[in-house]
Amino acid sequence: MPAVTLTVGVTCRDFAAGLCEIGRRWDDADIAWAATGAVAASMLAPYLATVTTGEVYVDRATVAGIESAATKVGLRPIHGGRLTLRPFPTVTARRLVAMRGGPRVAPWPRVYADLRAVGGRGEEAAEHLREVVRGQ
Repeated sequence: MPAVTLTVGVTCRDFAAGLCEIGRRWDDADIAWAATGAVAASMLAPYLATVTTGEVYVDRATVAGIESAATKVGLRPIHGGRLTLRPFPTVTARRLVAMRGGPRVAPWPRVYADLRAVGGRGEEAAEHLREVVRGQ
């Protein structure tokens, strides 16, 4: 079964700041969301120099639902877009979303797992995240 994802185009230079603005619009539309992957890790435990793409969970279960959530905040689907939208993987991940200096961020174990799944530099960022969070 193919993954339920949608890539959308974003034009922001500062990805985290741009995501904050998009997130405010989702908040106004009463759509739950949370950053994950590299963009979330950059807020929890900065490691990668620049983040130019991102992943966000939205509280929608289908591609049509995700597309509707994107459209409500002015985002358009585009092949090769810099922002990937997907459903929350679990109810627990949705309930444990935390505010971290701007965008909503998925729970750190979820961010860790998503980074590990990417491989390469994502694995390094995941280990850095784990070390920083456990050191607190």
